[in-house]
Amino acid sequence: MALDLRDAPTDLLDPAELEIWRTIPTAVISDDLNRTGAMVSAIKPVAPGLTFAGQALTIRAFVGDNAAPHYGLTKAWPGCVIVVDARGHT
Repeated sequence: MALDLRDAPTDLLDPAELEIWRTIPTAVISDDLNRTGAMVSAIKPVAPGLTFAGQALTIRAFVGDNAAPHYGLTKAWPGCVIVVDARGHT
């Protein structure tokens, strides 16, 4: 697959809507979406009790190639969550 570069979304969530999403446990969201788009459970916060929420900028990358994540950083906006899909490689 060739590198597919796209612009960041322009239809960002309204801050009030994002606040509502922040109140819903991620397990509930994942279950409601039939576990599609969920990360593996081995991924944990860097310290106990840390939480965050934001609209995702999703990046699909080849294993060992950081060009796509670097490009994604140029498209990031304040408050976005960068999610890199390395096709199952952690």
